[in-house]
Amino acid sequence: MITMKSNKENLKFEYKNWEGKNAVRKVEPIKIWFGKTQWHPKNQWFLKAKDLDKNEERDFALRDVVKFL
Repeated sequence: MITMKSNKENLKFEYKNWEGKNAVRKVEPIKIWFGKTQWHPKNQWFLKAKDLDKNEERDFALRDVVKFL
């Protein structure tokens, strides 16, 4: 697990969710980790981050990041 330092550097990226829908996400990174979730049942790398639009912590599968903006 890689924990991010709190320097308030936000990320913006286009992301394909588990339903195959693309959306732009603005997040504050927390950590990068390897494992699986309910929505992603195979082991892979994730970015745990605070979704700034939804004001919630989310786990984003790095393989589903379409591009960084």
